[in-house]
Amino acid sequence: MRRSAVVVGCTAVVCLISAWLPASAHPTGATAYPLRVWGTVAQATGTHSVRLATNVQESQVSGTGSLTVDWGDGKQSTLDYSDAANRWEQTAFPHTYAEPGAYKVQVTVSEAGQIASQQVSLTTQGGEFFPVTPARVLDTRTGTGTGTAARVASGHTVTIDPATFPARPGGPLSAVVLNLTAVSPSGSGYVTAWSDISGGRPTSSSLNYLAGQTRANSVTVPVGPDGKIHLYNQGGTVDLLADLQGYYAAQAGQGYHPLVPTRLMDTRTTLNGRAAAKVPGRGSATLAIEGAPAVPAQGVTAVALNLTETGSTAPGFVTAYPDGAAVPQASNLNFAAKQDVPNLVVVPLGADGKVRFFNGSGKPIDLVADIEGYYTSTPGLDFVPAQVAPGLTGSNATPVAATRILDTRTGLSWQNAVPKGRIGAYKPLYTVVPAFVNEGAPAQAMVLNLTTVNPDTTGWLWVDYLDQSGAKATSGANYVPHQAVSNGFMAITEGSPRGIELAFANMSSGSTDLLIDVAGYFA
Repeated sequence: MRRSAVVVGCTAVVCLISAWLPASAHPTGATAYPLRVWGTVAQATGTHSVRLATNVQESQVSGTGSLTVDWGDGKQSTLDYSDAANRWEQTAFPHTYAEPGAYKVQVTVSEAGQIASQQVSLTTQGGEFFPVTPARVLDTRTGTGTGTAARVASGHTVTIDPATFPARPGGPLSAVVLNLTAVSPSGSGYVTAWSDISGGRPTSSSLNYLAGQTRANSVTVPVGPDGKIHLYNQGGTVDLLADLQGYYAAQAGQGYHPLVPTRLMDTRTTLNGRAAAKVPGRGSATLAIEGAPAVPAQGVTAVALNLTETGSTAPGFVTAYPDGAAVPQASNLNFAAKQDVPNLVVVPLGADGKVRFFNGSGKPIDLVADIEGYYTSTPGLDFVPAQVAPGLTGSNATPVAATRILDTRTGLSWQNAVPKGRIGAYKPLYTVVPAFVNEGAPAQAMVLNLTTVNPDTTGWLWVDYLDQSGAKATSGANYVPHQAVSNGFMAITEGSPRGIELAFANMSSGSTDLLIDVAGYFA
């Protein structure tokens, strides 16, 4: 009898091995066929888990055999089969790896002295974090990252290669965290950071800028099949800077631990035992992360903060870096006089468990820091770029473009729950950030990009967690009239299967539009 394991019962996530076909399904009159394995496919079911589908042509009219899957991590799955009662058998071959990574999976069938096998390569879906001391990997003013010093014209794209970045981990990259800065643009416009992914360049923006202003935003960019990152400029001619903050890669690294946003520092007031004191011009201030509220006293490797500069009287910049290290050639915030500017920063800790903030202005400033999560070398959450396709065989899972889940200009929203229209003065907008799900395991946190568009007046965006008892509201963005301002935000969802309900309140006397893009999630 010749039999085959066939794939049926496909879902949007995975196809399962389902059945051994009975003898009646094959031509009669032959006594044996070459033993063969083909069409083996591994698909993702979670950040570390996969499921295997394969096809087997058996050799004997009557006999027994075994199918063994060597998962490449020292573990095996085995199925013994026989022709007894001409029954079909069912198996799914699921497997969960202890660590993310790239693995060689060997499928071997043994029957009546014959052996057949097939090997496939797979990379797990989740990536763990590898923080780095900030390093400049692109500067079009000097040619860093491109080889040629040249401003970027509207409609043009700059391509950078993470293979040339410092401190790159050895495993396959799933995403890179960059602080992207637009310098001295000739007109208003935006920059989209994207990778070579199915569907092409997304419609979402990563950084918005105005003529003559230097603007920065933290972006988490998936790494596609060609391994490159593309920065598309639309609007004015501009110089672009990119400062590396870290990598997500499919190998054992740092796990993420999300927190309900909590204010750790406000130099305008006494907080957490720290006296009110401005950060002096060309001076610095430190912030203890280990042992801070909700943070372990040891073992923390990096932190995600929403950092806001306020009270400036002269233009300048702020650089966040590990305490004890030299000030790197990088920046996280760029500001003008009398301008409040926030940005998401992801920065490693110094040996003393602290981070340091350097004020690049010649005048004193105030800084406000809200913690959104931290990383440890002990198990935590893995990052998955938004809408990762399920197929894993032969290459990394393929991420697609960042997903826009809210646009008040058009009425776009999750499940059409939010009507079209601007957010009024001191009014909230209620929306659900959807739960990205792998095999019934909802995301625990999301990486969002919040963009306020064309506000009437100066103000700030108040973000309130409605689903979580004891959660405190936090600042999501600061804005000025008639500008588009983007800011990264790492939202905790706590594994809610329906997502998380958030209120975004417009804290100004005018109205504004709001966009929300999802860059990825943690699970």
